[in-house]
Amino acid sequence: MTPNEITTLIASNLDKELDMPFKLQLMERVKYWRSRLLVNTVNKDPFQRRFFKQTLYLTMEPSSKIRCASLVNIPVSATQVAVPQEVIAGSVQFDYVGGADGSSPFQQLQAGTELYLSSGKFYPLCGHYEFINRFIVTDKERLPLIRIDAIFDDPQLIQQLSAACTGQTCDTWNQEFPVNNQIMQLIVQSILQVDYNRAEREDTPQIEVNNTK
Repeated sequence: MTPNEITTLIASNLDKELDMPFKLQLMERVKYWRSRLLVNTVNKDPFQRRFFKQTLYLTMEPSSKIRCASLVNIPVSATQVAVPQEVIAGSVQFDYVGGADGSSPFQQLQAGTELYLSSGKFYPLCGHYEFINRFIVTDKERLPLIRIDAIFDDPQLIQQLSAACTGQTCDTWNQEFPVNNQIMQLIVQSILQVDYNRAEREDTPQIEVNNTK
């Protein structure tokens, strides 16, 4: 379902399906309940991650002034903008960080470990990164683009950033929202019952989400 379809469904239970400002407000509640509800689902069944995961592309820029990082003494690249808030579920922060092709994963470094790890014979074979103040910093000096796969708190923002990075148009209001049927049903119930103290109508259309991932 798209944000347009989701909010129309909820708003119809509140007799406000034609109230666009109200539907935009509803979408913020949809995102709130999605992040809150999916954590338990993914913790119980990690296979469910695939229904919520998104791919984010961010432009990189050369830098040599990264403070307090183990990569500080070598030329690095850093994301031009901060990475949006991720949702940590199943003890996983990022599913993938690396090349835009999706097949060149980078190894995450913790502060103070670079010197130790660099002595390994396999160290030069892959890229490395640190996550510093919500920026990705890599030892690839001229990396133009980076890919991050994760569950994010604001799916629409991810769609916007990726579209801007790749030069594509983006209508987030009518793009598929990353959620499965079970969570979508719980979101609708939570908003109606908890946020608005309303019961769902019997004639509400059945929720069907595209779970083809």
